[in-house]
Amino acid sequence: MHRPTVVLLAFSALTSVAHADNTVGWQAYKYVEDNDRIRVVTNDLSVEKDIGTDLTVHFDAGVDAVSGATPSWCPKLGYVNEFVSCKSTVEDHTRHSADGSVTWRDGRRNEYTFGGAVSKETDFLSRDLSARAMMWENASHNRNWTLALDFQWNTNIANSRTNNTSNEDSHVVGIQAGVNQVIDATSTAEASIYMLHSDGYLSNDYLKIVRDDGQGGHVLAPDSRPSARNAAGFALRWTKSWRPDLTTNIWYRWYQDNWGVRGNTVEAKAYWDVNPHWRINPVLRWHVQQGANFYRAYGDTINTFAATGYGTNDARQGPLQAATGELDVEYHPNRDWSFNAGVARYVQNTGLRSTWLTAGFIMHY
Repeated sequence: MHRPTVVLLAFSALTSVAHADNTVGWQAYKYVEDNDRIRVVTNDLSVEKDIGTDLTVHFDAGVDAVSGATPSWCPKLGYVNEFVSCKSTVEDHTRHSADGSVTWRDGRRNEYTFGGAVSKETDFLSRDLSARAMMWENASHNRNWTLALDFQWNTNIANSRTNNTSNEDSHVVGIQAGVNQVIDATSTAEASIYMLHSDGYLSNDYLKIVRDDGQGGHVLAPDSRPSARNAAGFALRWTKSWRPDLTTNIWYRWYQDNWGVRGNTVEAKAYWDVNPHWRINPVLRWHVQQGANFYRAYGDTINTFAATGYGTNDARQGPLQAATGELDVEYHPNRDWSFNAGVARYVQNTGLRSTWLTAGFIMHY
């Protein structure tokens, strides 16, 4: 069962001239859902190399181990063609991923980045190509503009447990444009807009829904979604340095698509340098979402679908409210090494609860 793939064109404008800074890093993640649901353990290795001041090469390689269970439908004991919500065990599997990018800077310190990524697991293959340009408006370097393009090609690989009996492809094309403005000596503001188009096999290839059979009973049927999806939105960010040891970052994103999903996300983050060696980063995030037109929850009063038409019980496509609290700590013993660890808790009004832990290091050489 592949992990959901989401294309997010990250808007990250640079406000200073880059300098040689070669790094090697390792990061580990452990994600655990309550009630013996999904568990994911991830290890990621990253390498970055500056070639002079005009060229930077970056590479990442990761391995994920996925296990646990996910919501599903099971036959109702003592009944024929009737079903109740339950949990279905996910087949343990491993995902391997790699991505790389090359960034070139011209004489005006404008940046042009080209990247590629691939990830593979037993039932899913994803390939990605991206390009991004960051251009300064003038020599003062108080404002820059960004433009990013991304193309993703996914393949759902069929097996004995999938709804699809043959491999199915899907594609995602994204474009994003943004601006970064230096407001004063202590603050910056960012704004970006983005559009996404997806087409192909967009249904979940494991989930089932319950349909009316036209004879007063029910039958299990594959999750069914439209073969195209258009989405758009915008994001805003304000970064403020209140004093040399304290910086805050406020971020907002709005999203809407033609399936009926509409989302608003607000995030507040602080960076507090306790002393020259220790930094604490608390994070709070709130997300509110309106569900897709063809979504029904397992626990809804009406949770079945007509004999034909689209339908899904996937909670990620439904209405929800979610809060995340996170605390990260960084330790810098010297200029060449930094270590980090973090813990986060995610709470959703649909009943989903999860915790994740992180730990890693970065070495400068």
